[in-house]
Amino acid sequence: MEEPRRRTLVRMSNLMERVRKYNVREDSRTSIQDKHLFFPIPQSAIDANFSVQLEQNPGY
Repeated sequence: MEEPRRRTLVRMSNLMERVRKYNVREDSRTSIQDKHLFFPIPQSAIDANFSVQLEQNPGY
């Protein structure tokens, strides 16, 4: 089974470059930021971890 394209681009460190170069929507090409490489960690997941301190991904 083929994995989703976004996952491959993140793994290969090409997501930002590809979006800025090939995205159809102009507003997406100019508004993507480095923080968009990773999704934010849900607050419920952070609150549910008592034994380990989870830190939110940078920028969120």
